[in-house]
Amino acid sequence: MRHKQDMRAAGCLAEDTATSFCLGHLAPETRTACERHLVACPACAARIADMRKAIEALRAIPPAQVGSDLTPAILDRLAAEEAWQRRAWRWAAAAGVAVLVGGSLLAWMAPKGRWLSTREGRDTLALSGRPEKAQDAAADWFCRAQEDNGSWDAAKWGGDRRYDVALTALTTLALLEAPSAPERNAAVRKAVAYLLKRQDATGLFGPSFDGAPYNHGMATLALLRVLRATGDVRLQEPLDRAVARITARQTREGGWGYWGEVESEPNLSVTWWQTEALKMAETLGWQKVSGPLRRATRWVASLADETGAFGYRRAADTPPSANSLTPMGATMILAGLPPISAERIKALLLEMAAKTPIEEDYYRTYFLMRALRNMPDEEAGQARLALRRELVERQVATAPVRGSWEPDRRWGAVGGRVYATALASLSL
Repeated sequence: MRHKQDMRAAGCLAEDTATSFCLGHLAPETRTACERHLVACPACAARIADMRKAIEALRAIPPAQVGSDLTPAILDRLAAEEAWQRRAWRWAAAAGVAVLVGGSLLAWMAPKGRWLSTREGRDTLALSGRPEKAQDAAADWFCRAQEDNGSWDAAKWGGDRRYDVALTALTTLALLEAPSAPERNAAVRKAVAYLLKRQDATGLFGPSFDGAPYNHGMATLALLRVLRATGDVRLQEPLDRAVARITARQTREGGWGYWGEVESEPNLSVTWWQTEALKMAETLGWQKVSGPLRRATRWVASLADETGAFGYRRAADTPPSANSLTPMGATMILAGLPPISAERIKALLLEMAAKTPIEEDYYRTYFLMRALRNMPDEEAGQARLALRRELVERQVATAPVRGSWEPDRRWGAVGGRVYATALASLSL
């Protein structure tokens, strides 16, 4: 390939570095250096595009066998991504076959032989306890990163393209929370147009695969929030179909599972997004959602064990990667629990907050911040302030990705920089 020859001549991105960039396995400073280089180098950008197509093709290959529970998406994805890294495949673009190279220690040097690091000169963007500055910076990055079609491209920023709809919806929610500005309002309008184009005749947003309820629940919630903010009646009909799709997929237990060919057992992560969308629909006057919401609340309450911890599919079912379950469950039912149960859950939440969970997972941080907002006592307020300060300190302060957050935590390889930045901004 011509662009591969040009790339070698220019001394650009090494093959293993390019592969790890596509998989989201690079260190933050290396990833940022690569992103900076790709803006100015068409040869490397073309190669990255080829490799991403190959990765998507490989990920689209169904497993040889599946059980009745199809749960490989977000909560089980960490183990899957680690399995990808352990595979040592070679990429053979000239033969028309692209395969992956497993992770090794990677280094990509700047022209002068120095590491390019976003941590050099990184300063707090929200000084003096003003998180709105951090939200401003994030919103500006969102506007710069938006595609012409109104989406935020997951693969371009290190994520899985199947979740473009979910990431566009999350970013829309973050922009709605940020201070209003003409360019941000325009970005929301473009995002709404994109989401509506991704709805099919059945009411589903995004592609049909087992992880579809994340796309659908987040897109429905985002469009309902836009409807609340704008009163645009043109959203009514597509939202009618979207809400009907959610209620139709509720399981007999009261939750929601993954939407594969075989109906899967409900789990708390999928259920949270469907329930949040239905709660917003009820607020806006949708009929026939109160019953599904009551059933969902009862089912979520059944997931809490005697310590106050929430399980994934049932009480005491806590996979190692499911560290967001207790704050997630608490946001749904904390106010309605008996005092003793509520106090146990509150104690667990404060313990989690003290362990600086941002080190692990922006997803967990988002739900933990939501749960702490439901606890009006001073201790919870102090925990929120500490988490907010840590979030602000982690925001990138240097070009070209100023205002974003690094996708170097759990699920970064699924959602990439867009996911990390949207959840961090929403957590503020």
